[in-house]
Amino acid sequence: MTRSDCGRPREGSNTTGALRFTKAGHPIRQATWFRDVLFSDADWDVDPTRDNRERTSVRFDVQLYGSKLGTHVLALKYDPERDAEQNNFTTDLKWGSLTPVIRSQDLVGSFVVIERLADKTYRMKIEIEQPEDFLDNISTFSS
Repeated sequence: MTRSDCGRPREGSNTTGALRFTKAGHPIRQATWFRDVLFSDADWDVDPTRDNRERTSVRFDVQLYGSKLGTHVLALKYDPERDAEQNNFTTDLKWGSLTPVIRSQDLVGSFVVIERLADKTYRMKIEIEQPEDFLDNISTFSS
């Protein structure tokens, strides 16, 4: 995670309180993959505060460095206009109820792994090191 992702932006910048989803070196099209593949089964609604933006809430079982933090319902936003054909992020996750945890620790450089399980539930793991099997199942989700 970057400083901004962790709510620790450089001095003089404001925090977004969000994790921006990017490809992080994976063979996906980040402008659509998160909305259309990973979170395709979420109930997306039109965001009344911005044209062409969608939003949803997703329930995650969350782990931080192996410790269970329970279940958290977190907001996602998808804004295709952010892409501007420049490979910018289009989907982000608001930390919501996890904000105090995220800001209380130095998580810069940690890895966030989000898994959609067979029962269509989601798990989020924040880990110190990049998992060795990180790309094993990416082909089943490519878009």
